Amino acid sequence: MSELLDKLRDLLPGVSDVRLNNVIDVVRAALEVEPAPPRKDPPGFAAFWDAYPKKQGKDAARRAWARKRPPIDLCMTAIGWQLNSKQWRDGYVPNPATWINDGRWEDPKPVVHTLPRTAGPRAMYEPEPFTPSEPWPRGRH
Repeated sequence: MSELLDKLRDLLPGVSDVRLNNVIDVVRAALEVEPAPPRKDPPGFAAFWDAYPKKQGKDAARRAWARKRPPIDLCMTAIGWQLNSKQWRDGYVPNPATWINDGRWEDPKPVVHTLPRTAGPRAMYEPEPFTPSEPWPRGRH
């Protein structure tokens, strides 16, 4: 310890030995601190992260997940149909934290209106031909 104290005296002339010893104690304590354990993901977050297509802002998403605690089954269902949505296919996929904070698992699934396969494109516009069930009445009109 005296070697370290001598080096600090040379580097910091005019500082008392008491203060230099305090600096040595602080540095030693800082060096003895163990690194923080790896972060543990909240329940369901790992499955969400694997399924979500955009891999940005994992820490922010983890914090949002821990705060909101969304149901994983609803999240997986919503991600499934949102992957095929026009918005996501066109390239707009919200950041995961934004998706969680906005509660996007609660978004309603859009209804797709389609014509039956047997009807062609003109079927919407051409009415059925009129066929009277009774003969046209004769006489005065």
